[in-house]
Amino acid sequence: MAEARVRPLSDTKALPAFPGVTRRTLASGDRLTLVRIEVERDHTVPEHVHPHEQAGTVIVGRISIRIGDTTTVCDEGDSYLIPGDVPHEVTALEPTTLLECFSPVREEFRELVEQQRVGIPISDAFDRMMGRLPLPEVKFFAIVIGIQQSS
Repeated sequence: MAEARVRPLSDTKALPAFPGVTRRTLASGDRLTLVRIEVERDHTVPEHVHPHEQAGTVIVGRISIRIGDTTTVCDEGDSYLIPGDVPHEVTALEPTTLLECFSPVREEFRELVEQQRVGIPISDAFDRMMGRLPLPEVKFFAIVIGIQQSS
């Protein structure tokens, strides 16, 4: 059973996910992960797919979201549901903040947060994550972080 806790936003770390996109894991329990994503105008979370069901809402801004073959514009306050294993991508039409929930838990997100909390360098955390989750999406995410850290 997950332990009850409160985590101030200031205790989270914004991690670059893609150019113009940052992600903060806000909370992760036994059955879900809550993430805050910030996307700069005209930047995209490229098409990807994962087994997790994903629900989100536009806190601030406006996005174009493609889920499968359907593209829709979502404004502030709109929400969306992405079934597991369905390709999807998001483009910010203006500076945007999204709040997203994943189920089951995004272990790779939770693991990074826990490793940062105990002071493990991000490159070592990615190496460990790749050993446990040898998925193309994880490798791509690690490459993007590496490039952004070196620039």
